[in-house]
Amino acid sequence: ALAGLYRLMRSTGIYRLDGDTLVDHELAAYGAAFAPLETALDTLLREGFIATAEDAGLSAYERIMGEPDRTGLAAADRRGMLLYRLSILPGDFDPQGMADALRSVGLEAEILEDFANRRLTIRQLDYRGARETFDLIVRDCEKLLPAHLELFFDLGALSWDGFDSEDLTFDARDALDLSWDQFEAQPEPDSGTEP
Repeated sequence: ALAGLYRLMRSTGIYRLDGDTLVDHELAAYGAAFAPLETALDTLLREGFIATAEDAGLSAYERIMGEPDRTGLAAADRRGMLLYRLSILPGDFDPQGMADALRSVGLEAEILEDFANRRLTIRQLDYRGARETFDLIVRDCEKLLPAHLELFFDLGALSWDGFDSEDLTFDARDALDLSWDQFEAQPEPDSGTEP
């Protein structure tokens, strides 16, 4: 702001602005008063748009859309989820469109259609959302998918091979101090076998 004030004053040709005049000191005072306002306006402008928001703006958009608190995730991931949520159109209910919609809750998934049984199978590929339990992930997904179809979720529950590959004793596993829902929501370790 101060540089702009100097530029405007110099353009008049009336003022000698060499850094030691009363006008220089007055402009410095104005600059000091305008600096916090300029910072606040810059922050407001940045946080007002999903594409540039970093913190408070993302939290505000998440609250507006009824999304969970995602402050623990990277800003880029949060932005992507919000943008996917806002980009859902009526014609987007083919498998690819529904998979794109599920990205808004942090779920990368493959959608399999079973026309005969009017059912969709949602197979988890990756999860980056803020939910800690399968029930909450499913509830978030159900808000986005067609209500007239039965939904079957394959969220990568633990298999014996994956469980056994961790090679942990009971005491070591118990020391993790996880609830059952937290334990189930962990990604399955690579068992080294093909499904």
